[in-house]
Amino acid sequence: MKTYSDERPNVLLPLNDGNYHVNFNISEETMPVGMLGDEQEEPRTQFVYETVFIEGVPTKEKIITAIIRQHYTESKESALNRDKTLRDSGVSTLTTEKQYSDYAAVVSKGNEVANLAMSKYNQE
Repeated sequence: MKTYSDERPNVLLPLNDGNYHVNFNISEETMPVGMLGDEQEEPRTQFVYETVFIEGVPTKEKIITAIIRQHYTESKESALNRDKTLRDSGVSTLTTEKQYSDYAAVVSKGNEVANLAMSKYNQE
């Protein structure tokens, strides 16, 4: 889920109910005058980022899975992995190498975010 904020978000945000948000792909954008529908008189910096919900205590596995689920259903993920295995065995599949590469990039990003979030969690 894409989220906007005037303040830089924490990577790991406790929701005070035992659950967490993990924020990632954080970037700054300068919003032109009047772009936000308010009466701002000068450009304003805003943070744009993606958020996933983590139920209960965050773990690396939960974070990676949440990020993957934001892009792929369980059945699509299984199909991509199955087709990759078949392709590696020389069998023709409906999934392209690019589709698997895109999936692998999401998994890699999930791993990167999970490592960062867990380092923040372990500092609490």
